[in-house]
Amino acid sequence: MGNFKIEAKIGDTIVFSAVHYKIREAIVSKDNIESKILKETLEERVTELP
Repeated sequence: MGNFKIEAKIGDTIVFSAVHYKIREAIVSKDNIESKILKETLEERVTELP
């Protein structure tokens, strides 16, 4: 969890990744630029051991 400031333009792809979470990609939209907000929730990645 956190807040980050990243310079981006419309059409850029932001890739979110963290240990134990599935990778998620988001494409920056005009609304994201105007509101200065891009909110994403990462889904936990479960690894079952044999």
